[in-house]
This record gives sequence, C-alpha cells and structure tokens, in this order.
Amino acid sequence: MGASLLLLAFLAAAPPDLDSIRREPKFEKRADLAIDFGERLAGQLAKMYETAEWSEVQKRLEEIAQAAELSLAALRDSGKNARKSPKHFKRSELKSRAILRRLESFHTQVSFDDRSPVEAAMARVRKVQEALLHEIMGVK
Repeated sequence: MGASLLLLAFLAAAPPDLDSIRREPKFEKRADLAIDFGERLAGQLAKMYETAEWSEVQKRLEEIAQAAELSLAALRDSGKNARKSPKHFKRSELKSRAILRRLESFHTQVSFDDRSPVEAAMARVRKVQEALLHEIMGVK
C-alpha cells in the first residue's frame, strides 16, 4: 500500500515534456512551465555530456530552444500587454537569461568540434530573451 502511494506520488511529480506543456490551456501557465522545463534541462547538460551520447545532448539542446520559444509564443498568445502586465514576461525573461548563462558555461565545457549545436541553441534562446525585453521595455 505504502509503496503504491509512493509510486503514484512520483508519477504525479514527474516533469512534463514539451507536448504536455503545449496542451496546457492557460497561456501564462504554459509559458511558465515551458521556461521552467528549459531551465531544468539546461541545468542537466553538463552531467549529460559526460554520461550520455552526443545525439542525446543535441536533442536536449533543441528542446531547450523549443521551450524558450514556446514560452514566448504562449505569452504572445495570451493577448496581454507586457508593459501593463509584466509579471509573466519578466519571469520568462529572467529565466531565459539564466538558461543563456548555463548554455554559455556549457559551451566552454564541450569540445571545439561539438560547439555549433550549443551556439545554435544559444542564438535561439538569446533571440527569445531579447524579444521578451523588447515586449517589456519597447515603445508604446
């Protein structure tokens, strides 16, 4: 009985994937889930690089970039003005900046030959972060 409850609690707390995040009906929650997902993956990259195949690391880099883009798209789909309601926009911008720092750190750890996928992911996340800043601080 106790083991089954523990298993059920573990499954309920399992981290979402991008497909389940895309199905979230509330735009702000979808944005928060997506950027949290990207940040969690970015934090796992260094360990994954040491233990997993490079193709798995590349897949995670793609998911990180997709998560950041999904967060931006969800916030835009919400129809809210970032200048009037900046909470979720600013949260996503701060988290995307944290993801960028982790990707920059990871970039220095990988071999020179493996850096192009990391640079591509960094460029995509940077584009999202700059778009979020523009939404928050942009012209009226």
